[in-house]
Amino acid sequence: MSKNRHYPALVYYCVNAHMYHVENKEAAFNLIMSAKSIEHKIKSNLLDEDMGVKTNKYSTKKIVENVDISNLAQDEYKNTICIYAKSNLNEELDMIIEKYGEFSESEVQVFQDILKPGHVVLNLGANIGCHTIAFSRLVGPNGVVFSYEPERNNFTTLAGNIAINNLRNVYAFQKAVGSTSGLIAVPEINIEKTVNFGGLSLIHDYSGSSHYPVPLIKLDECNFIKCNLIKIDVEGMEKLALQGSQETIKKNKPILYVENDREEKSKDLIEYIKSLDYIVYKHLAPLFNPNNFFGDKENVFVNENNALIVSSNLYCHHKSIDSPINVKKFAMELI
Repeated sequence: MSKNRHYPALVYYCVNAHMYHVENKEAAFNLIMSAKSIEHKIKSNLLDEDMGVKTNKYSTKKIVENVDISNLAQDEYKNTICIYAKSNLNEELDMIIEKYGEFSESEVQVFQDILKPGHVVLNLGANIGCHTIAFSRLVGPNGVVFSYEPERNNFTTLAGNIAINNLRNVYAFQKAVGSTSGLIAVPEINIEKTVNFGGLSLIHDYSGSSHYPVPLIKLDECNFIKCNLIKIDVEGMEKLALQGSQETIKKNKPILYVENDREEKSKDLIEYIKSLDYIVYKHLAPLFNPNNFFGDKENVFVNENNALIVSSNLYCHHKSIDSPINVKKFAMELI
């Protein structure tokens, strides 16, 4: 297991329970003992039976309020403990983190080579905060992370992760980022059904159904005076987000790391990024990391044809600057 793991405490908003990740063992026990709402849920049998805290091999096994916390899972680098309860909310992401103890480590390894202390990151489509926490650790106390997430269930979990990890260099906004400013309709989601909140696309018009409005902004209106990395995962709105960031990109020439998993939009997206005088590489990031934190050797990221499932992204740097990473190291292909 890597000693340089930047994964962290994660807090999940669940249907019948809450999942907390805290920074040390004492905080974990205090959290359970003092949080009346959690105690009530335990006594009311609302929590999943296999809720547990995972600690490293040096930790002693304990029982708190009849909750078994004897399973193993501690981040050796950050001394992180995870108290978790399974849910059917955001099931895909829950499963990944519960099984492997990490999420998209192959992408985080790229960010680890890009980012330096003091850097500024714009994280568009932050989901529940897995990458936000990694970014915060990588840029350090003198760096800043701005994370944007419009979906309210994701955003509340993102905010919880920021708070419980004491990430003072992170600013989170419940906003969507596009090519115009105004309001955008976000659909209400039935959280009692199995859903993937991270896969929600706002490219569709939800104003005719049950929804709530959130601000839609252009990054150029924020007047960022420094920006080293823009990471974009906005479910089909990638080009729109870039169009609203054109002046910011022109001024700062940040690294762009952009999701590119929609075949019908891929060509247009690539051509637009190239029009900004950027060199574009394809990065097929493996979702399975054989050296994952929990040491689980089973690869669940295989489709019905037994082909490996990867995350399709674009790594882009401006023509006027050298790439801060070795693209061959990550098997990136020039487009």
